[in-house]
Amino acid sequence: MSEKNKPEIRFRGFEGEWEKYAFSQILLPKARIGWQGLTKNEYLDAGDYYLITGTDFNNGQIDFSTCHYVDKFRYDQDLNIQVENGDLLIKKDVSIVNVSYFSNMVKPATFYYGVFVVRCNGFKEIDNLYLYQHLAGPSLLNYANLQATGGTIKHLNQNVLVNFPVPLPSFSEQKRIGSFFSALDRLIDRQRRKLEKLQTFKQAMLEKMFPKEGSLVPEIRFRGFQGEWEESILGRIIETEAFKPYLKEPSNVGNYTVVQQGNEPIAGFANGKPYKNFEKVVLFGDHTLSLYKPKEPFFVASDGLKILLSQKVDGSFLYCVLERYKPNSEGYKRHFTILQDQLSYYPLNDFEQKRIGSFFSTLDRLIDCQQRKLSKLQTLKQSLLQKMFV
Repeated sequence: MSEKNKPEIRFRGFEGEWEKYAFSQILLPKARIGWQGLTKNEYLDAGDYYLITGTDFNNGQIDFSTCHYVDKFRYDQDLNIQVENGDLLIKKDVSIVNVSYFSNMVKPATFYYGVFVVRCNGFKEIDNLYLYQHLAGPSLLNYANLQATGGTIKHLNQNVLVNFPVPLPSFSEQKRIGSFFSALDRLIDRQRRKLEKLQTFKQAMLEKMFPKEGSLVPEIRFRGFQGEWEESILGRIIETEAFKPYLKEPSNVGNYTVVQQGNEPIAGFANGKPYKNFEKVVLFGDHTLSLYKPKEPFFVASDGLKILLSQKVDGSFLYCVLERYKPNSEGYKRHFTILQDQLSYYPLNDFEQKRIGSFFSTLDRLIDCQQRKLSKLQTLKQSLLQKMFV
């Protein structure tokens, strides 16, 4: 025992200070040792024994649909690495800490040498759901960032964890905390599935509501519209606006947003004379292939963000066209010339363009709403992890 403390938030009925132990005092990690190293030609696409690798970790669970298999000889080779429901698995090679609570096993399983299992050594009574939340929370990530070895990929070896502090309240309080966070995780997973369903639905509708190459009519169409669509490379539909008058260094203050390319479009804020014709344009990330439909006047953070507009299609429809027909990424390079050569299709009827644009705009708002709900739940969990553990 090294020190004692109390959490900031606690369930009613529990009191007293928590005890803290070093990882090696109460936990026993087990891994596939060197002579048991598997080669890829031993991986099976089907079988009776799962082989879990680092790529099978997914949001605190093991995704069995991505697992390979091994034969019975490999499975029987070491009892210590035969996985059981309730085990905690940790991925060794990580850019972030990746811990999985193993459950819902339908076939026997073992794991690759890039993974190790953590079990209690019997010194203290520990609830595994509680332990999972502690290991998967921010404290281990912070500790690993200081202790882990390696370059761009850090190696969370077992010796790194020897002195990692593990706080322990009474077993009954552990179970209450583990149960609470498990329920919260189920809410998060449910919300994540809602978001993923909407995203999948959108991708399916983009495929079906725009013609495929070789066809001039979409598979699904709003009632009342007919006739063939126009075929054209995107370079004949889109134009670029000069960006230099709207180039600004982002800061924390300002009346207008400064937009950058990538997954986080809002780089900051600025004052001055922004680009005001925002309803008609789409912003294209030349290096990242990101698309952003501005909802207010804006500035741009760099020349890598192209301001695109069209004299042939509606602004909201233009965003849909670019989503549907933009090229695949070829790495960190300029993609605008590739985008211009992409074959695309659009209806000549302005009302059909607006109807399609409105449909996908509504769908995007639903997706954004579900994403915000997910983010709020994830933020709540991180806050509670900080306040309900010591």
